[in-house]
Amino acid sequence: MPQQLACPNCRMMVTVLETAANGPVLCPTCRLQMAPVVEEEPIVAEQEERATTAMVAVELGADAPPPRATVLVEAAPPPEWAPTAAAQAWTTVARALDLQRIGAVAALFLVLLAVTVWPPGHETQVGSLVMMIAGSPIALLFVAGRLIGCQVPLATGARRWMAGACVGTMVATVLALTVSAVDVLAPNEPIDRVLLAARWTALGAWLLAEWAFLCALARIGRFVKRPHLAAASYMTGVVVSLIPAMWLALGPATRFLTVMETTGATLCVLYLVVLSMARRAVMTNTPDE
Repeated sequence: MPQQLACPNCRMMVTVLETAANGPVLCPTCRLQMAPVVEEEPIVAEQEERATTAMVAVELGADAPPPRATVLVEAAPPPEWAPTAAAQAWTTVARALDLQRIGAVAALFLVLLAVTVWPPGHETQVGSLVMMIAGSPIALLFVAGRLIGCQVPLATGARRWMAGACVGTMVATVLALTVSAVDVLAPNEPIDRVLLAARWTALGAWLLAEWAFLCALARIGRFVKRPHLAAASYMTGVVVSLIPAMWLALGPATRFLTVMETTGATLCVLYLVVLSMARRAVMTNTPDE
């Protein structure tokens, strides 16, 4: 008995003869392959479980609803990509390292300017004022970089070291700027002992802050499996320790000030190298927390 099938694509009614009931039927309008309904053949359970994308025509009865036009639904836009919390933290650490790299470049330029324009033993009040004004934004760069760097993932064990470095840098910066301001504005006031104590306190706070920051970089290097970063951080810490040791051993003699300036420039270069290594490590090898 002939069957009337409706094309599932264009809804065109197609009459299928008995002679074609066992083979594929093509819709004359859209050329979609339709499968005639065979009532005698039972549906196998395995065929129901098998996933298929073929469209099967259905036989329309007397109570079937009228055909409707095909509705085209626009595809939804893909969801926006969002980084994981750990990846975002590493990106923040990289930005913090960038701020400190800028500060290291500016500090190196300031040291070279001081040696060129005001050689050791020929410092002036104007030179001290220029150094104080130029050094303030450099110190703020380091403080901001270490404050932002406190968002390092907790699993590294570097967050407490970074926070200590931030606090120590702020204390050292405030003390150093205060001492410089008193030297420039009131050079003849009888408070030399107080200024000397403030200088040593600022130097001690700076030394502790730098060691804390370098220990944080060393922990990050071990966490991301970059042992050379940890080694470079500890080597830079040794150079950091040379500055107060030289100041204590050599004193304010003019012939030794050039050595300290050279050590300061070397320290800036080492910081640039270590900070660049750390940034490359956190951006190319950033494991999850």
